[in-house]
Amino acid sequence: MKFWSWLRLLLHGLTFGAVALVLLKSIFDPALARREPPFLALPHILNIPGWQQIDREPLAKLPQPLKMTSGQRYRLRQDQKTLEIEARFIVDANGDIPTYVRYTVTNSPAKWLVREQAGRGSYVLFSYEGQAYLSTCINPRGETTITQQQFMQNRYRYDLTPTRLGSWLLGREEVLDRRCLWTQLILPLDTPVPDATYQHLEAIWSSWSTKDLLP
Repeated sequence: MKFWSWLRLLLHGLTFGAVALVLLKSIFDPALARREPPFLALPHILNIPGWQQIDREPLAKLPQPLKMTSGQRYRLRQDQKTLEIEARFIVDANGDIPTYVRYTVTNSPAKWLVREQAGRGSYVLFSYEGQAYLSTCINPRGETTITQQQFMQNRYRYDLTPTRLGSWLLGREEVLDRRCLWTQLILPLDTPVPDATYQHLEAIWSSWSTKDLLP
């Protein structure tokens, strides 16, 4: 019993110490609160096997409360098919993709399909006004996510490390890296039944290495 009592005291002490450290840092280093949100320079060209990029254009910022600092729409072609990829860099994100989608799709999609690829992460598929969409949040570390719970689990798992805590104490970065590169792949529907187009989007997503998009 004494062992468990000491263990509880130790855990409480560590928790209190962490809270006190955060409080003291916010008091004596108020510049952290005024720090400008990070900007991500998205690449000029996306390299996707089998597709040729034909153009790109900046995306307008989304309304508050989403803190979007940059965004690009890429258009790529394969034979007669045109693929659009929208990438929006969101800081202080919660990673809730269904909520984000409502900023760009006027009406909620009639049907969401939630999918997961081993080693890559989760994404949603839906169709809207003759287009098929694959939408997900590319995380700074860890797999892609589509819900707030998944996003925060990634943050706790990959961000709370001695190296990052040391950088936070030195004022170089936040403890939790709440950046999300909200990415959507869009293809015109081949038929009123979207299954075949969804499979095509998933194949593109599987073949595309996105690891360099969010350093």
